[in-house]
Amino acid sequence: MTNNNKIMKKTLKMRLIQLFVLGILISLTSNNSLVNASASHPLLNGNFESGVLSPWTTNPTYPSGVTSNSWHVYEGTYGLALYRYISSTFYKSYVEQSINYDVDKVNSIVFYMRAYVDVKVTVSYSDGTTTPVTFTANGAWGIQSISQSQLSAGKIITKIRFETLSNSVNGTAIDGIAVNTLYLKNGDFESGVLSPWTTNPTYPSGVTSNSWHVYEGTYGLALYRYISSTFYKSYVEQSINYMVDEVNSISFYMRAYVDVKVTVTYSDGSTTPITFTANGAWGAQSISQSQLSAGKIITKIRFETLSNSVNGTAIDGININTLFLMNGNFELGSLSHWNTNPTYPSSITSNAWHVYEGTYGLALYRYIGTTFYKSYIEQSINCDVDMMSSIDFFLKNYVEVKVTITYIDGSTTQINYSANYGWQGKSISSAQLSAGNTIVKIKFETTINSPNGTAIDGISIN
Repeated sequence: MTNNNKIMKKTLKMRLIQLFVLGILISLTSNNSLVNASASHPLLNGNFESGVLSPWTTNPTYPSGVTSNSWHVYEGTYGLALYRYISSTFYKSYVEQSINYDVDKVNSIVFYMRAYVDVKVTVSYSDGTTTPVTFTANGAWGIQSISQSQLSAGKIITKIRFETLSNSVNGTAIDGIAVNTLYLKNGDFESGVLSPWTTNPTYPSGVTSNSWHVYEGTYGLALYRYISSTFYKSYVEQSINYMVDEVNSISFYMRAYVDVKVTVTYSDGSTTPITFTANGAWGAQSISQSQLSAGKIITKIRFETLSNSVNGTAIDGININTLFLMNGNFELGSLSHWNTNPTYPSSITSNAWHVYEGTYGLALYRYIGTTFYKSYIEQSINCDVDMMSSIDFFLKNYVEVKVTITYIDGSTTQINYSANYGWQGKSISSAQLSAGNTIVKIKFETTINSPNGTAIDGISIN
């Protein structure tokens, strides 16, 4: 999907100014509970790829541990042993982490579990209440999820805890814990209903499984009301809360026989209206950050057909993309947003050898004669370490690859990956980075020339 937007300006100074404007700086109530309604302290090291437990804490008597033993690992190199093994007994244990999330901005809490005893997940809130959810022993890896509807609406999550409920003769493993924060809800309409979107009460839009209206998945949006041979114009809208400076783009798929207007409303009452011309067939549409009002807060988004018609209009896959890194999957088909070695430039290719997913991948070398010359790519970004979980990518390399993270104070973190000769998922956790610092550049480079190539795909900052 096309992203023409500029690199996001997300400095700490701007973040503080925006929070003052909203009046939602972190503050303490009389009982010292956090009442922050916007800034979230993310869950860190949920995939345990740092190789250590921190910042999780555990039972001091029977401590859990991080291990590379394959029985405990669902993906990556490390997983969590949610027990302490002593003299043939797997003693029950727990891990917990202090976080800060608005329930109303959480989509789900997900993780992978392999358990021979029941596991309880306890979500604690700033008012001292909790939501305990027990997962039954499954004996094999399975994905588990706590949906937003299981949590307490309107509250602030301050802690999450995983614990085995009894001792056992077998172990329990956890991996890949993540808190998914989809601020725009039901943008793909896969709930099968319109909520939390609202619509024109006179000529209401509707969600349908009729294939004409569906670009992907099972459901799509009919952005009209059909009555007696006429497709009456309609709208849908949703209240949200995003900082423009943390938005990469607003994207969606459209199949329209009349023009469609998207209106973005800000907290100061101003708006950005953008009209998309009728296209008659499915097409990807995008509003870039540069088209929005820098420094403002988005509070509502609205899609509306501008006239009645003799044909329908369908919308699907609405998404607000908050990617700190641009074109990390290289699906623009070019190195746009990245810089490379001017002497031996890397390149984007659709050659299948270089593509892990999608259509394009990165050739991290320059081939001349019979030599694959070392090269690099780098991108300037602006991302607070404390507001991210990990840097993830897929790597297929025949020589060592070095990733260099540069911070605003000029310091760096360098991580080297040995040759692996086949696609592997790689992850740099925030625990490996400089806490409290701001990343200003990320660089990927092959360290030596080679008789074989190196490919990278799917780079993302999560």
